[in-house]
Amino acid sequence: MDLIIKEEKVKLLAEKALVVNSKLIVSDLHLGKASTFRQSGLAVPESSSWYDLNIIINICQKNKIEEIIFLGDIIHSKCYSKTNILQSIKEFKQSVDNIALSLTIGNHDKNIEELDNILNFKNIVDYIDYYDFRFTHEFKDDLIDSSKYMITGHLHPSVLIKDKLGSVRIPCFYMKSNHMVVPAFGSFTGKFTIKPKSNEKVFVIADNKVIDFGR
Repeated sequence: MDLIIKEEKVKLLAEKALVVNSKLIVSDLHLGKASTFRQSGLAVPESSSWYDLNIIINICQKNKIEEIIFLGDIIHSKCYSKTNILQSIKEFKQSVDNIALSLTIGNHDKNIEELDNILNFKNIVDYIDYYDFRFTHEFKDDLIDSSKYMITGHLHPSVLIKDKLGSVRIPCFYMKSNHMVVPAFGSFTGKFTIKPKSNEKVFVIADNKVIDFGR
């Protein structure tokens, strides 16, 4: 789904990411989360991180991406290097070696030196300004600039859909007048149920489509 924000086309993707011109915006991958849980004795699949990275590769190929901006929490735990995720990250880097990679630091992004050695980030910063957009991990008052439209992650937004048979949480893009929250990209992440106000919009992801859920 295409939107016009600040006179720029913003493409919302069913893969839980967005594209602004040649930049791919991805938030909250939480790489290595499943492996971390397995180390704690929980029986969860190991392949979720590589699955997510492979989706990013496919998006880049389809959209002629020149830079990926990770909106924080690219890793889940500071112990990620003790999991099997590093090999998947190396293979990912080989596949996107001609694409610049930038990171706005999230609260989970600890001990990322080894990750930087592999991915060779162009930027590791609190926020990135691009035209009239400001990309950062989490909405904070001290990062507000009235001339910028802020795009963030962190919240893992979703809406709760109920019927007679039960309920389900569906990931969404959460759009305010001067701020959009991107859904968590990681396939093994939690969801936070939002309660949008009357002047806010929600775009849900269902059946491999982005759907305008209204206000």
